[in-house]
Amino acid sequence: MICFTCRQPAVGQCPICWRFYCSQHGNRRCFECFNSLPSSESAESQITGKGIASVEIRSLELGRASQLRRVVTSMQQHEHQNLIISLISVEVYDDGFAADFRLTFADSVVAEQMPGQVPILFAGGTNTDGTACYASPTPAIGSLGDWRALIRFEPALRSASGEVSLSVVKIEWLPMPSTANPITRWYGPWSFQVTLD
Repeated sequence: MICFTCRQPAVGQCPICWRFYCSQHGNRRCFECFNSLPSSESAESQITGKGIASVEIRSLELGRASQLRRVVTSMQQHEHQNLIISLISVEVYDDGFAADFRLTFADSVVAEQMPGQVPILFAGGTNTDGTACYASPTPAIGSLGDWRALIRFEPALRSASGEVSLSVVKIEWLPMPSTANPITRWYGPWSFQVTLD
């Protein structure tokens, strides 16, 4: 992965625009998103102003004080009821790691049957040494038929090599406040193995 601005090796991926950045052009966000969205409150209000979701968006600010150490690409996917669940990458930090998931519908007709609903991902995993990893339920951001979720896992990886096992165990589709749709639950697990070497 390379920086979208200077083409140097990337150290992270912006959770707002999804572009990769180097250490000179970003820190938890790319410099353009950082300058245009100075705080998580204004970021949330601008995003909801575009009609994405009025739920609390935790994936904009992960609350990290530590450095991003590396990004491991994955590009694995599973399909469930015409929904494609993809693990794009794993970001390794000093105090934990984050998994970047994408949800898309293979058929636009199915996507149109889920209007006004926001996917919430419930995930867990196993560390390189077999230690359980935990993540809070994470809402995805996006629009009809295409969402992204950056899920933060703890504790930190104890080894820079080996394999991490991640699972999305459930997806809840929460209705927007303006709709009368019920909560829909899809159960996994959808499992992904990521080699860190």
